[in-house]
Amino acid sequence: MGLAIMVFIIVMSTLRINQHGYIKNFKKELDSDLIWDEYENFGRTLTSKEFSSLRIYNQKKKAIFIDIDVYRKHPFRLNEIRDDYQVYMPISRNESIEWTKNLNSDINLSVVCDKNDNRIGCDIRTHRNYDYKTLNYKTFDIIKTICKNPRKHKVYMKMDFDIFIDKQYINDVLSFMINNHKKRIYFGDPMANYNGKRKVAMNGKLYAITDTLMNDLCNCKIKTTRPGLEDYWFGRVLHKCLDKKKDKQNSIVLFRSNEKLIIHKKLIENSVKLQVGREIQT
Repeated sequence: MGLAIMVFIIVMSTLRINQHGYIKNFKKELDSDLIWDEYENFGRTLTSKEFSSLRIYNQKKKAIFIDIDVYRKHPFRLNEIRDDYQVYMPISRNESIEWTKNLNSDINLSVVCDKNDNRIGCDIRTHRNYDYKTLNYKTFDIIKTICKNPRKHKVYMKMDFDIFIDKQYINDVLSFMINNHKKRIYFGDPMANYNGKRKVAMNGKLYAITDTLMNDLCNCKIKTTRPGLEDYWFGRVLHKCLDKKKDKQNSIVLFRSNEKLIIHKKLIENSVKLQVGREIQT
């Protein structure tokens, strides 16, 4: 595990990661350093006071963040918590189901296929087909599928096919969100929002929400009126649904991902050369 993490860090250091907007010394802005010390281990549900003390308003993005390090703060128990979360992976016909299910065999993963994809490994098959420009329709259809069925999970995550993620890290993120699922937590890599002119949306490669937010979505009349980028569409719809509730005390809290522990598309290091995604010609 230690070598794998070192590989992740070395590789990610060569990539251009936009870290603007980080609140570097966020610990100093908490209500109390004592409170922070009391739950340095996040392996439990935080009290309302504890959770509130983590909330930081980012002036540039005009949004509330919790910039916390949950890595290695929880016991590794992906298999034990699998009934509490669900990961959805939209997949196209030219992407290998066998590969991703082996890579993510310890994750509670549902592969979502288009209508014309008849492979055995499809867990969910939608009623239509999509291309890159209409992936927001596929996300819309996934949400509708979730909403029309009994919702038993505490966290819902969307993951792209071309992701390599540190398993301890995804365990820790899911554990933290499960423990605090009654909060409206939106996890991921925040994209540019044009200096606050748009609500913050998380990059589509990987994002997650608590069941409290999913229930909000299911109770909201969401629409897909035109093709567009699915991650911006999802973020916009999510915020729009919450704006209608006018509940500032329980608004969306953005949980920023640690991009050093998430590899997107390519990994080259120490006798390993992996590349995944649409760019691969077969």
